[in-house]
Amino acid sequence: MVFTALLFGLMLPYFVLIRNGFSQNKIWRRWLIPGITAFLTVLLIGVATVNSGFDAKYPKTNSIAYVLDADTDKSFWVSSDRNLDKWTSQFFTDSTAKSQVEISPFSSTSGWKAPAPKVSLEPPNITIDRDIAKGSSRKLQLQLNSPRQADIIQAQVKVSGKILTASINGKLLNLSEFAQNQRSSLNFVYHSLPSDGISLTLSVNSTKPIEIILRDYSNDLPSQLEANIKKRTDAMMSAPMAMKDPTIVSKTFVLPLPKSKIYSGFPQRRNEPMFQFVASVFIAHTKVLG
Repeated sequence: MVFTALLFGLMLPYFVLIRNGFSQNKIWRRWLIPGITAFLTVLLIGVATVNSGFDAKYPKTNSIAYVLDADTDKSFWVSSDRNLDKWTSQFFTDSTAKSQVEISPFSSTSGWKAPAPKVSLEPPNITIDRDIAKGSSRKLQLQLNSPRQADIIQAQVKVSGKILTASINGKLLNLSEFAQNQRSSLNFVYHSLPSDGISLTLSVNSTKPIEIILRDYSNDLPSQLEANIKKRTDAMMSAPMAMKDPTIVSKTFVLPLPKSKIYSGFPQRRNEPMFQFVASVFIAHTKVLG
């Protein structure tokens, strides 16, 4: 209340000036305050316009990524910027239209995408340490790694049935938060990927092939292309994201059911050697007892 009273006291001369401005012999005063306000507005806008722009102290951010799809052997330049600038324009043509792009893991946004020169890069890899099928269930122990020593790996696991349990480097993941109809897929991102990769153990209720899509992320564009890329000016910088001008390589793996399976019970077909052997032993044993 005290602050309001003091503020009113400071504004009182202006109220008096406005009131007197409505008298017939002082008509110019009614435009005095609006005129001063308009002048100051134009002046401040002009000063802001002159001093606007980017420099080394306040650089403009932009983004670019090199994406290689090892499945199709095609590579692309990708940017999530709203508009292209003088630096990012070198990667795209005038006819490039906006489309949905994915630079950050599991994050799709509107951006720019155009073909890029092909560079030889090793894709992420999967090593099967163990794969056992028993009845309708299957248990796998996999090693996910990046031969090019990327910093981040993203995994998308898709099964036709349900994922019963999953663990990374021996740490069990809590799947109880997901509904039963949501357990046909598993998505995760692993940062600071070790040089020898990570261990992924899966237990699934399915005997159909399992699909795993891996994407690894590393800082900076491929060194093979540096000579043909203009450098940013001092008034520009890479947009603050998880990776700086990342190189992204993706590959899809399909893991069919292993040929050698462990059965729960005897084979059902009588012409299989195991059943014939068990049947002959059983008949022989019966004859001895008889």
